Amino acid sequence: MPDDKGYAYGWWTNDKVGYYEATGRGRQTISVIPSKNMVVTMLGGEFDAGTIGNYIFQSIRSDKALPENKNDFSALKKTMKKVAEEPSSQPSLVNNNVLQKLNKRTIAFEKNIVEIDSLRFDFVSKEKGMVIFYRHKSKENYPFVLSTNTYALGFDSNLQLPVALQASFTNENEFILHFNQLCRINNFYFHFIMTANGIKTTMEETSNFIKTEIASSFK
Repeated sequence: MPDDKGYAYGWWTNDKVGYYEATGRGRQTISVIPSKNMVVTMLGGEFDAGTIGNYIFQSIRSDKALPENKNDFSALKKTMKKVAEEPSSQPSLVNNNVLQKLNKRTIAFEKNIVEIDSLRFDFVSKEKGMVIFYRHKSKENYPFVLSTNTYALGFDSNLQLPVALQASFTNENEFILHFNQLCRINNFYFHFIMTANGIKTTMEETSNFIKTEIASSFK
């Protein structure tokens, strides 16, 4: 390719500048700079890497090894051990009235950017449940937990990529489902608000800063 660039097996090379990198959707990158003995990783969605490049380069102090810092290294090990521990689940407050209105009910949507025709909630208990997405005559089953700090892990039906789901009740009329497509950068929040006339649904996608109301109704 021009300018000493090349591509193979998921990696871009630039011999002229002297680096190679893997570039994913939404500017998720792994950049390797051998001359600096440096690897820079960025995980995000739909942002301009150039806007944070200066911050990254300002953090580089030297090409040489950093001096030993026993105190901070010890603190780092303690922090990593704590992070690796499984958190104790903090259950969400449950509104029985809203739960009963949603349980085993199908919510139908008009055409929307998420391309979900309808969904159905099955609450197994007051701690967990299942949600079924119906898309184009196919369906996807995902577990979720009613919690404020933990998630249930599932896998999408197409590529078997992991997704994380969490649900909570925020007030007397609202139920929120958080659906995070971990490997696709898309991060959805579905807000279901019970009204006198039925149900109102709002969807947020935080990676692309989308917030829209979806016409919805109980079937």
